[in-house]
Amino acid sequence: MVEIKCQENDAVKLPNNIRQVGTPGEKLKIYIEDYVMTYLNQVACQKPFGQKAAVLLGEAVRKGKTDIFFISAAIHMEHAEIHEDSLQLTTEMWAGLYEKIEKYFKDKHILGWFLSRPGQNVGINGRIEKVQAEQFKDKGVVFYTMDPLDREDAFYVYENGHLIRQQGYYIYYERNEAMQNYMVEIRQDGIVEGQGETTGFQNRLFERKTDNQVKKEVYDRKRGKGRRWLPQAAAVLLVVLIVAAVRKRMMTGSVPADHIISQSTVTAEGETSYSGNMDIVESIMQQAAETVGTSGSETEAEPGAEAETGGQNTESENPVSDDDAEDTEVTAGMRKSYTVKEGDTLLKISRNFYQDAEHVEEIIRINQIEDPDYIIPGMVLQLP
Repeated sequence: MVEIKCQENDAVKLPNNIRQVGTPGEKLKIYIEDYVMTYLNQVACQKPFGQKAAVLLGEAVRKGKTDIFFISAAIHMEHAEIHEDSLQLTTEMWAGLYEKIEKYFKDKHILGWFLSRPGQNVGINGRIEKVQAEQFKDKGVVFYTMDPLDREDAFYVYENGHLIRQQGYYIYYERNEAMQNYMVEIRQDGIVEGQGETTGFQNRLFERKTDNQVKKEVYDRKRGKGRRWLPQAAAVLLVVLIVAAVRKRMMTGSVPADHIISQSTVTAEGETSYSGNMDIVESIMQQAAETVGTSGSETEAEPGAEAETGGQNTESENPVSDDDAEDTEVTAGMRKSYTVKEGDTLLKISRNFYQDAEHVEEIIRINQIEDPDYIIPGMVLQLP
């Protein structure tokens, strides 16, 4: 049996707006609220990248013969010492967690804990079961783990001294004001709890900047990149206009004939060459070419410009696997395109091409992706 006392409540009302993941059991069901899922994903992806832990809050009820866990809140255990699935929490750390629970989620109870494990599968080992037995023995039986790189996750419940994997769970959607307020307060602070000046949620916060500021910076960088060709285009247009004007004057006779004749020469074939006016044109074209060259060299010499604007990447800066290279096309003056393969996620694609996860939002914006979790093999994505 599950080692937790669930409050008897046959009248409990199950959420109507839900999404099923996997195949939940009949005798035990886990419901996790959407804002909590979003928060845990943000915690898992924050910098510095590595294992992160959080405490899961909510309530446990029993309806008939079914034990139901409603996870409606979570708090990042930012001060916990984590090393290869081992989690250490001191008495002072627990006291700090209880203070936050009292402040933000007074009516919630600890149901268990969360551990992100980047680059690892969602199976468990003896170290995780040891943490469950020692740190959460009398606190909660639910364990949730996630691999943020491959977007895999799994729930476990502690029974008879072991963590038993559940085959599915439910994500439910409701007006979760307590969790919303908690997330808003953290985002207004601009940092993840306990990380000092470290960058916050990498998908939402960049060094104390709001979402709108981040979007504005991305837009400004792209707009600045697009304007780099303006000096060259203006110079070329100037040359075309001048050449057209000179030719028109020569054809209409607005240039004095004696001036044209005085500047003309006779070729070996008997044709007349009007060198005087053409010398003027050639001089103008040479000056324009120098202007274009100077502008181009300044653009190339601008330090860090390519890195800041997401310019064309080289193999040394962004190594891409051979398989990815086969599905990537680059056309002059256009973005790179990548064909999604089986098992791909936006986070995986971003890390393959840019060695970070910060390009996920830009890929979503460029391709107007409504659901980041829903990309299918064969889909062609435009890359920054």
